[in-house]
Amino acid sequence: MLANETCSWSYGCCAIHTITASPTHPLAVPVPDTDLPRPYESGWPRATRAAAQAFWDWHDTLRDAAPTSERVLDADCKAADAGERLRLVPDAVSEAAYEACREHGLKRRYLAAQVHGLKHHQPPVRYETGADLKRFLDRWVVPHGRLLAGLVPGAGSLKRATDHLSRGFFYTAMVTHLPQHLADDRLYIPLSDIEQVGTSVRELRRASVTEPVRKLLWKQSIRARDALAHGHPALTRLSWRPKWRLKFWWLGALEVLSEVERRDFDVWSEPIALDRWHTAQVYLQTYLGRATGRMS
Repeated sequence: MLANETCSWSYGCCAIHTITASPTHPLAVPVPDTDLPRPYESGWPRATRAAAQAFWDWHDTLRDAAPTSERVLDADCKAADAGERLRLVPDAVSEAAYEACREHGLKRRYLAAQVHGLKHHQPPVRYETGADLKRFLDRWVVPHGRLLAGLVPGAGSLKRATDHLSRGFFYTAMVTHLPQHLADDRLYIPLSDIEQVGTSVRELRRASVTEPVRKLLWKQSIRARDALAHGHPALTRLSWRPKWRLKFWWLGALEVLSEVERRDFDVWSEPIALDRWHTAQVYLQTYLGRATGRMS
């Protein structure tokens, strides 16, 4: 792999950002610009890679599904919970996900919850309040995160921490990928927050970095940092190998939020990415520092 190839810190339903990867670093693998850090591409134990792949195929298939009726979604939600065939998910994908649940003792209802969450992921996407957004995430990224966490020894007792991490990674992506979300007619920033700072969706579409827009994105960054902070116990109680990898993604999310701040919350001019210096800092903190990060 060439030294200028990239990998992504990502979660939720969009990439968080891209870093320049060292060709010899164990995490220096191309990761699709979609969701979570992908364990089967990051050197996780061989015994869990197939299951992680199955859960990702499930989530990706739903994320990319064409808009459909609520009747179909309800029927597929029940089918997923029962381990039956779905309309939205190919048989090979659903059978692999069901088998992964059986093999690792995980609940199919986490698969079904994502189908239910798809109702609120189809454009146009709008959420009136932060509580409304959280309810969506608890049906979309939290169940997906729990399935992946269920493949990690020791993570089963850290549900609350992994739930917070799932939301924290998503909130980070919510800030960094705002332009793409607007283009896709998927706005994850609560409308109440937009109104509170005195701006509008129209102004966000103009890509004008006004003072109200800066205040809005600052508030979303705080939301992301707070969720990541509440997920911190997952970094301290896991065994060393999964903890090391999770610490890498956790510190990366914090650093990319700092990059947004360094750019004075201009997420429009160019994609949010870390330069070599800040990327090196993340690597160094991962290897040598404590998993504290900069929370504010």
